Amino acid sequence: MKTTNFCTCIFLTFLTDFIASQKTPVVSRTCVNKYDCGAAFGYICGHNQTCRCDRNYILNSYGDKCVGGVGQRCRYDEHCIEGAFCQFQIKCECKDELYPSENGLACSRSKQIVNAPRAFEIAIFLFYVLKVS
Repeated sequence: MKTTNFCTCIFLTFLTDFIASQKTPVVSRTCVNKYDCGAAFGYICGHNQTCRCDRNYILNSYGDKCVGGVGQRCRYDEHCIEGAFCQFQIKCECKDELYPSENGLACSRSKQIVNAPRAFEIAIFLFYVLKVS
């Protein structure tokens, strides 16, 4: 009896993912749940009942689709951030000779990426300290 329930649950999960994948994902679409957003992963239905990117997913460079950061679920390369690929149609990984940022939302040639807002804050702080000294 338990095996049947387990198999039914797995089947329903795959069926739900398949149905969701038949819709074209759209950010800002009106929704009731994440499956209304047209993708099995990368989107959630926000508090204001509109689709938005899930945690660790960001808008692509065109601003029309959510793409996964390093380690996030994917099916194809276009489901991943720039500089990453979909490894084994399972998860996003940085391409050869590229390294993930601290938050996993960028791939770069340097091993450590300093986020621009953070670098700006540090520069302002140093300017202030040096000016006062």
